[in-house]
Amino acid sequence: MPQETDSSGNAILECTQFADGYSWGPIKSANLQIAGETANALPIQVIGDPAYSNNVPQSCTSGTPTSENTVATFGANGVIGVGPFAQDCGEGCAQSAISAWYYACSGGSCQSIAVSLAQQVPNPITFFAADNNGVIISLPTVNGGATTVTGSMIFGVGTQSNNALGNQQVYAIDPNTGDFTTKYKNVSLTTSFLDSGSNALYFNDSSISQCSDGSGFYCPTSTLSLSAVNTGVNGISGTVNFLVGSENNIPSSYAAYSLLAGTGIDNNTFDWGLPFFFGRNIYTVIQGQVTSGGVGPYWAY
Repeated sequence: MPQETDSSGNAILECTQFADGYSWGPIKSANLQIAGETANALPIQVIGDPAYSNNVPQSCTSGTPTSENTVATFGANGVIGVGPFAQDCGEGCAQSAISAWYYACSGGSCQSIAVSLAQQVPNPITFFAADNNGVIISLPTVNGGATTVTGSMIFGVGTQSNNALGNQQVYAIDPNTGDFTTKYKNVSLTTSFLDSGSNALYFNDSSISQCSDGSGFYCPTSTLSLSAVNTGVNGISGTVNFLVGSENNIPSSYAAYSLLAGTGIDNNTFDWGLPFFFGRNIYTVIQGQVTSGGVGPYWAY
């Protein structure tokens, strides 16, 4: 695959940080085909490339020292980013070098650099010829847990007969951060978001017992019935009812657990992870895209 380079011909690499580790690798160009859609000359990050495995910058590993650069440690063959933004970093990385994002590497040395929007890793949906304004994640209801769950990822919003917005409620999100507000127990958490890539609901509540294994998950003595109110930057609000069970009660055979929850990244955030997606059609409209529900970025459900 062709290597992306800067104006001096140096290879462009990217650091991707997660809560439990980091991935590191060069940006290369590839053609992607998924279902009936095609994205040509798509910049992607190739993790674990042995040509660059020995020059990971300290700024990439700082705070997340665990390497996730193989299929085994990463836990998947790859990730298709389908969030509300067109690029993974955006204007910030295009205007200036930001630590722990993009790097130019030459002779074993790597330096943080600014990278144009065209060379950043994009939301692949934006490269499709059609159905390129957003995506729908549709998953069935999971009552407690399940060994397997089968759902659909539908490209486009309002572009085909199977992706109409319908009567879904539109929650506009901050165009710079992708956040909206969740009010939980009378506290407004203003940097809240939806994320199908989070395996649980993550929020801080000192009244819920944590598991003794130090995992950060909650282990209440009985299932809790809770609620919160989500409010978009467009002022639209809606109540979400949810259940929280004990992480200790998950059988090893379960691949999905709808009651899983744990402590949040800070006291101002509610991460609506995968359990929120069960039993819902979650619409994500990309920034700047025009739909019948308004201009993205927004979530609808």
